[in-house]
Amino acid sequence: MKPPEPIIRPPAAGTISARLRLHVMGRQVEATLEVPTRPVKPQAVLPALQALVDAVVASSERALEGKGRAVSCKAGCGACCRQFVPLTAVEAHHLQRVVERMPGPRRARIEARFADAMRRLRAAGLEALALDSGGLSGAARHAASLAYFKLGIACPFLEDESCSIHPVRPLACREYLVTSPAERCASPTGDAIEPVEVPKLSPLMAGFGGADGAVGAVFALTAALEWAAAHPDTAPERAGPQWVERFLAAIGASGPAGPRG
Repeated sequence: MKPPEPIIRPPAAGTISARLRLHVMGRQVEATLEVPTRPVKPQAVLPALQALVDAVVASSERALEGKGRAVSCKAGCGACCRQFVPLTAVEAHHLQRVVERMPGPRRARIEARFADAMRRLRAAGLEALALDSGGLSGAARHAASLAYFKLGIACPFLEDESCSIHPVRPLACREYLVTSPAERCASPTGDAIEPVEVPKLSPLMAGFGGADGAVGAVFALTAALEWAAAHPDTAPERAGPQWVERFLAAIGASGPAGPRG
């Protein structure tokens, strides 16, 4: 992956906009990111990072269409919303705020779903995976993730087999697409699933927001509220462009093929 080339235009209403060009796996990706100019928590630039990931995914989809294939994922197909979705601190605190801003009755329903998911994971002996999957070895994480999927625990935001927070869904959710028939995603082994090859930027969130790029915890989306409640947001404030530069630097450091998940 070549270093991105930012093209900055004048700010408007306390924001600055950058047109980025990145070369990812031989394809050019372009995205316009808008961030606050003032010092902010890293959550404030998540919309910009979501736009960047969406641009990378869209480029992958276009390449796929050039081969006569198409993504089969669509609203109403929520099988992938029952697998282990890795989350890190910045996105957990973001989802915590998303839930806090919901109307009372809806917030209560969502919080109850999160609590029920954690009860089921503890009963199944999967608390370690839910709250600290980063501490598991590759083989142990694979086995635990398979056990997680077999429980059939739906994402607390899944409603009518569709994501109820789709515009602000986590980065990892945006990067998971398949071309195989939707019903195959219900298989716990995933042997017949044909995933779309998308350069994964979401793993870079593990160090994003921490002091000096310190690697943060990795845990299940279903544990987001419990984890965030136990770990107050101590991330520093930086100007929006500084946060973006920090993320772009992480992309450049991930290697010529880009980060993989």
